[in-house]
Amino acid sequence: MNGSRQLIAIFLVVAAASLALVGDLFAKLLAVSYGAIFICFGRYLAGGAFGLGVLILSQRFRLPPLTDMSGQFLRAAIAACSIICLIGALMHAPLADVMAGFYLAPVISTGLSATLLGERLGLVKSIGTGLALFGAIAILDHTGAFNLGGALAILSGVLFAFYLIAAKMASEAEDPPSAAVIQSLMAAVCTAPLALSGDAIPLSWPTIGLFVLIGMISTICQAATLIAHRWAAASTLAPFFYAAPVSSVGLGAVVLNETPTPAGLLGIMAIASGGVLVALADLKRPELPIINRTTRTA
Repeated sequence: MNGSRQLIAIFLVVAAASLALVGDLFAKLLAVSYGAIFICFGRYLAGGAFGLGVLILSQRFRLPPLTDMSGQFLRAAIAACSIICLIGALMHAPLADVMAGFYLAPVISTGLSATLLGERLGLVKSIGTGLALFGAIAILDHTGAFNLGGALAILSGVLFAFYLIAAKMASEAEDPPSAAVIQSLMAAVCTAPLALSGDAIPLSWPTIGLFVLIGMISTICQAATLIAHRWAAASTLAPFFYAAPVSSVGLGAVVLNETPTPAGLLGIMAIASGGVLVALADLKRPELPIINRTTRTA
């Protein structure tokens, strides 16, 4: 049963990474006219409402334990900050660079697991983590000057790594799809005051539809990621996230006419290679999924 769950977790990660790339492409298109916080608010509001409706209609909605509501709010706030940074990065950097920075998260979460959850890191994982960090430096400073887009992308990845760790520390009684919906609605509440405080921008029906589509993609991907990290170790899933940053090079070139700099391409490959090294280390020494832990986030 554990082997079957691990295969399903891998499939969910590949599907989520590929689908999320499409959602981020749409967000980059919206960023031409709307601010990062407003896009984040619309994304979470639409996604949370969509997910809640689906779960209620299918009678699958499970309210998280009331004793963990503070933990739910904390995870929602971390996720919202990560997405705001991600959208901000999309305004200033090529799609491929942003995806590479964001997908530092699985590698960083592996390192944090060693520090916070007592997982063994080992030599190969350490080398992989170092290689990924080298890639981050290449993306951050590929012109010899400070790169705001790269910095925001990396910050987004760091924040999402903390989100993954917090999710792994949640109660076993938590239902991942329901948690994703609750956290989406909480994130919408968190961002609403800032998102709605500026001048109102008229929303056309096609734009509203795009917000709804992005929200639906966001909620589906978040739920799939939570389920996957409950059923398999983060380091086992890490290499399968890297289909997205590599694929984003071609997608950005075809759809957005973007060409990453040579240093940016080097950073993308270094981050992807580091993630694969981290995962390959576990082929020799499998880890148990973190779902067996009973620690609960604050």
